[in-house]
Amino acid sequence: MALQMIYGRANSGKTQFILEKSEELFKKNKPFIIIVPEQFTHIAEKRLIEKIGSIRSDTAEVLSFERIAGRIYDLYP
Repeated sequence: MALQMIYGRANSGKTQFILEKSEELFKKNKPFIIIVPEQFTHIAEKRLIEKIGSIRSDTAEVLSFERIAGRIYDLYP
């Protein structure tokens, strides 16, 4: 599993790139996680569903930094 960080200025195409890459992975049935700040989880999930049609927890997830930290803490208390 690889980690890919996407960053850039506003309106540089980051969101579109992420959505296209997500669609590509989804079609190949490869699991992926999109990590976003807490305040963007809802909008990111909404846009992902609009792009790929649905989100299955075994294939696609949108997580916040807080949720990731919680999962790590649950694994290593």
